Amino acid sequence: MSRTPIPALLSFASFRLDVLLSMDASVRTHPVAVAKAKALQATTGTYVVYISDRDGIFQHHSPYNVCYAYFLQPGTPQDDLTIGVDAAMSIPIGATKEPHVSGRKPLQPTSQLPWGAECYTMEAWFMPLRGPTMYESDDNVTHELPISEAIRHSSYVREDYAARRRRRQLDVPGAVAAQDATPGEGDSADSDADASADGSGDTGSIPSTSNDTDYTPDDDVKLVAQHLFMPCDIDEINMMTGTFSHDISRISKLRSPELFREEMTAIYRLEREVHALVVAEAEASCHG
Repeated sequence: MSRTPIPALLSFASFRLDVLLSMDASVRTHPVAVAKAKALQATTGTYVVYISDRDGIFQHHSPYNVCYAYFLQPGTPQDDLTIGVDAAMSIPIGATKEPHVSGRKPLQPTSQLPWGAECYTMEAWFMPLRGPTMYESDDNVTHELPISEAIRHSSYVREDYAARRRRRQLDVPGAVAAQDATPGEGDSADSDADASADGSGDTGSIPSTSNDTDYTPDDDVKLVAQHLFMPCDIDEINMMTGTFSHDISRISKLRSPELFREEMTAIYRLEREVHALVVAEAEASCHG
């Protein structure tokens, strides 16, 4: 029996935030943080995400790993010009009334999605999420995109990222003129940005060693490790963290990711509150 990490690449999975583990490590153990995180945890919901990629190679030795997730959204897409997207920048998935507002043919998962209602993803509703390193049988991965459909999803993401980027440039005075003044440069920038729009090409900048007098062969090893094994330490990297599951069979209604954003905001507020307490307690200790 073969095993796969949770969540599996190209799968649909549920995700629920762990409030305390999503908080900054510097305040996570404070009694107020522990108590209020427990209360906030009770208000969090379960969301469905599509797993497009990982942050580097899956690290079997690490307690946690990071993946790139697109939130599934219920119903008919709406314009949200506050983040530079319109309804046409949507990617329909599963049973969908055609023609879809995006003009795109819906992506078809390997199994029918259990809620039976229309849903979609958007390039803008994308986030790296961290979860504990766990495995289960491949047989438990019941809903995923075939390779051909995953390629289509990635293509749509790149199209929409490029369109949103061009829209931002038009909103910035002088951006178009600057681009016209350097023929070809804008196209190159678009290509580079698009290559990392879904995380698949985002490896960061690799420093040159050709003229580095302090260069040693060990530097190559460090660079390879840096770009293949991305940092995901729970005590060093602050990131939204929670639990994934491949079992989405009991989800009868999709929860809007707008509510996820509210949960994140509540976590940030709690972090600021506890951080202020930590600072006040430290000052009181110094003056005591």
